[in-house]
Amino acid sequence: MRKAVGNAGPYELACMWRCVQLQYTKSSNKALFMKNLCTFLLICLNLMPCTAWAGFHEGLVAYQKEDFATALKVFRPAADHGDARAQYYLGTMYANGKGGQKDYLEAIRYFRMAANQGSVSGQFSLGRMYFYGNGVPQDYKEAIKWFHIAADQGYASAQFSVGAMYEYGRGVQHDDAEAAKWYRLAAVQGNVDAQYNLGLMYANGRGVMQDDKEAIKWYLAAAEQGDAEGQFNLGAMYANGRGVSRNAKMAIEWYRIAALSGHAHSQFNLGAMYDKGDGTAQDFVEAAI
Repeated sequence: MRKAVGNAGPYELACMWRCVQLQYTKSSNKALFMKNLCTFLLICLNLMPCTAWAGFHEGLVAYQKEDFATALKVFRPAADHGDARAQYYLGTMYANGKGGQKDYLEAIRYFRMAANQGSVSGQFSLGRMYFYGNGVPQDYKEAIKWFHIAADQGYASAQFSVGAMYEYGRGVQHDDAEAAKWYRLAAVQGNVDAQYNLGLMYANGRGVMQDDKEAIKWYLAAAEQGDAEGQFNLGAMYANGRGVSRNAKMAIEWYRIAALSGHAHSQFNLGAMYDKGDGTAQDFVEAAI
């Protein structure tokens, strides 16, 4: 089993290299020299990932503490030495102006580095830069290219984005069935936006067979994660008896939850139910609120 080198720093490695050099000049045993040279190189290679991990971890701790100046200082050398995680975080910091002014060109540079090494976060983020035209001309085809690469690896946010690109025909031909396919892949992973959109597609029969029960299933999944639109639509399904027996009390419950988060349509519908006394005692004061 290969063991990590814990105490070999630059000074110790320099001394070891000097010993190898002296052995080469003083010894006629070239086989022994080559053996020691290989040992030295293996030690160096073994040390490098340990050093990179330590550097990234230090930067991550600083980032989580919102000490962005330290995070930049630590991530930059790690990123420049090929650490894809550091490259992604640097890209994020430059894109959002954390630790300094926004710099979309630097963000793209680091996102691309990470993406080319297979980082799904880097691939997705690079796609977003092309989608919004941040630091590059807006290019939906390039955006979906990177979304697809990340989505094919199971990255839920990218799967949702691919679905949205097909639903709205951005960078690809409009295709509701393909949109529903990608929304489902993201929805089963818990992506709340995909859950809500899939519910809409079932409610309206777009890309799938119209199915109110499936619509309720996905609205409920989104609603339970705090999505106000999902809560409102779930309330509407109960209020109108779609996919379930009409239940005004359940409608009020979901409207109220969404209303408390500031959802205007829920506030209006909740007021209307108090005004009519539908599912609750008639209350003009509550209706007016």
